[in-house]
Amino acid sequence: MQSAQTLQSEAASILPAPSKESTALRWRAIREEVGHATEATAHPAESTVTECRIEHLPVSKLKEHAVAADVPPVKAEQMSEMVAEAEGTGIIGPRPLVVLPDRTTVIFGFHELVVARAAKLAFVPCVVADEPDPKAYALRNTLLIPQLTDDQRAVVALKLKEHLSKVLKSERGKTAAAA
Repeated sequence: MQSAQTLQSEAASILPAPSKESTALRWRAIREEVGHATEATAHPAESTVTECRIEHLPVSKLKEHAVAADVPPVKAEQMSEMVAEAEGTGIIGPRPLVVLPDRTTVIFGFHELVVARAAKLAFVPCVVADEPDPKAYALRNTLLIPQLTDDQRAVVALKLKEHLSKVLKSERGKTAAAA
C-alpha cells in the first residue's frame, strides 16, 4: 500500500497547481500531463453524454455503481448535517444524482443517495445520462468536489489515471488486432 505522501506526489505530477484558470483549462492540462488526450479523459462539460434529462426517481429502486467504492467517504458530522437538512427540506444537496439509462444505477451522487435513504425520501431528482464510461465520469467529477482533502484527491486522481490507462491499453489492443 502506498503512503499518502507518495499518492500526493503522484497526484501532483498529474494535477496542475491551483490557479484561477477555468476548470476546462485545468482538465486540458491534466490530459496533456497524463498523455491521454481521448474522449475518455474529457472534462465533464465536454462529456460524450448523448442523453441527459432530469427525472424524479424512487430512492428504493436506486443502487450504486461499482465505482462508488472508489469515492472517498464524507465526514460523519457533514453527513449528519446533510441528513438533517434533507429531513427538514426534502433537498439532498446542490445537485441531482446522475443515473444510467436503466434508471437504477447511480454513477455520481453516491453521498446524496445515502442522505436520501437516511432521510427516508421517496423520490430524488436524477439526471439520466447515457455515459459511455461511467467509472471515468464518476472519478472525474469526484475530483471537482471542493470538500476533498489533498490525500483524498490524490487517491482519486491515481484511480482515474489507472482506469484510463487500462481503457487506452484495451483500445490499443483492439486497434492492433484489427490491423
